Formats: sequence, C-alpha cells, structure tokens
Amino acid sequence: MGDVRQRSENRAADPNHRRIDRLAPKALALVGAGTCATYGGIHAMQGNPTGCIGLQDYLGHDWKSKAGLPIVNVPGCPVQPDEESSQWIPATQAIHREARPHRRALPSA
Repeated sequence: MGDVRQRSENRAADPNHRRIDRLAPKALALVGAGTCATYGGIHAMQGNPTGCIGLQDYLGHDWKSKAGLPIVNVPGCPVQPDEESSQWIPATQAIHREARPHRRALPSA
C-alpha cells in the first residue's frame, strides 16, 4: 500500500479531502463510483507515491452515514451502467429505504 506517512502528506496537499471531511458527516449515504473512488485504482498500487486511496480507506471501514449506512462501493473503470445495474438498483433502493426515516430528523445545512 505504500508508506502511510507519504499518503498523509499527499492528502494534506489535496483540497478534495477537505470536501469529503466537510460533507461526509452530513451525508445520508455515500457511493464510491468507479475503481479509483472505491479502492484508489491502479494509482494505489504498492510503490506508487501518489497517495491515492479509496473513499472507504480514507473514512475508515467502520464509517456509517447519518442514516447508518456503510459506504456503497461500485467499482469499474469506468462504471458500466448495463453491467453494474445489478449493484446500482439494489444499492439505490436500500439507500432510499434506510435513509427515509432520517430525512425529516436532519437539520438543514
């Protein structure tokens, strides 16, 4: 996976992590769409100094949304809607079903 210190230094220089840090705690659900978002892609392979990691690695494998849902990972490069519909449709239905009771309970942003 590479040196953790190097990944942290690279992340600190990347403004995208700030968006994740700001928005993830407010999310009813998070979907990592594509191999880079789910696992860091080919850039995350051992020995690569880019610091790329997937959303789940960044937030932690135990992370849950405000609705209590884990991160939904849909790999692919790019994600193929025809092939992945068997994942997208049930995942979207589960997100809507689980998040529904939480929608009114959430304060407006």
